[in-house]
Amino acid sequence: MSSLANDLRKVSADIMSHGTDVLHIFYGGPGGAAMVVGAEFSNSCRVIVYQYEHGVYENWGVLKHEYQL
Repeated sequence: MSSLANDLRKVSADIMSHGTDVLHIFYGGPGGAAMVVGAEFSNSCRVIVYQYEHGVYENWGVLKHEYQL
């Protein structure tokens, strides 16, 4: 998992260096890896996650919601 996190940090830095403001992530894989992906991208731009299940990608919405008090 540590090599996955390192690779994701490099990818995230490259994406952010291009001025990305919204990132759509299509994911179909094990839950543990999904947590690593979420952790690495949670402090970046707005991220919208799609989960692959039964042959279809389902929009799960924004990775991190902005809360107003």
